[in-house]
Amino acid sequence: MKRKMNYLCLFSLLSLIGIIGYITHNNQLYVFFLFLYFIRYYWFIPDELFQLYLFHSAAIAFLTEMVLLIPATILTTCSYDNSQVLSRAFILSFAIAIFVFILLLSYQEVREHLGIHNDQ
Repeated sequence: MKRKMNYLCLFSLLSLIGIIGYITHNNQLYVFFLFLYFIRYYWFIPDELFQLYLFHSAAIAFLTEMVLLIPATILTTCSYDNSQVLSRAFILSFAIAIFVFILLLSYQEVREHLGIHNDQ
């Protein structure tokens, strides 16, 4: 039987950018090593409930990023000069969205592992 691939494990390839940061001595790229967390999904066989949790977490993370983009722009306007405002705002909102995605997905996996299901 052919094994289904969990495409979420491909996020771990983004950690290669951290290696580029190590080679070029760019400390700001070290944060990409955090994507090594997703390598655990290589051995995880996705089912329908996992895909539902994945879509739910991704939708909330996307909405979080869109909602936080304007406050992040206002915050970075006060902190940086005009040439860095939008790039820093996008970085901040993207980082928070990835953090929210990982937290929600982990929370839902723990709930499923403990047998606590949402019957809605």
